[in-house]
Amino acid sequence: MSLPACRDPRLAGLAAVLLANPADPSDLLELAELAGAFCRTLARLFRRDTGMSFQQWRRQWRLTEAFARIAQGETPARAAVGVGDASGAAFRTSFGITPGRAAPAPS
Repeated sequence: MSLPACRDPRLAGLAAVLLANPADPSDLLELAELAGAFCRTLARLFRRDTGMSFQQWRRQWRLTEAFARIAQGETPARAAVGVGDASGAAFRTSFGITPGRAAPAPS
């Protein structure tokens, strides 16, 4: 899995906020206020820079981070909560398995 980079400086700032805290519940409107930009402008910029909508980009980031956390030994439940997906539903929808099934077998 990879995450397309945000080249526009306004997006890069927002991406940094979200990368630092994947569970951040802020929607694009709230983030637009933080960036001092219009929500629609940011939505267009996300599509242009990443080829994804904001929601798709954030979901990709959260899944990437959850997968990395599980691979590093974090429990699936803790990884899901840590990225703002308390039920693991987004993981299950995207990968077709629960976070628990993705966890490496104990050695």
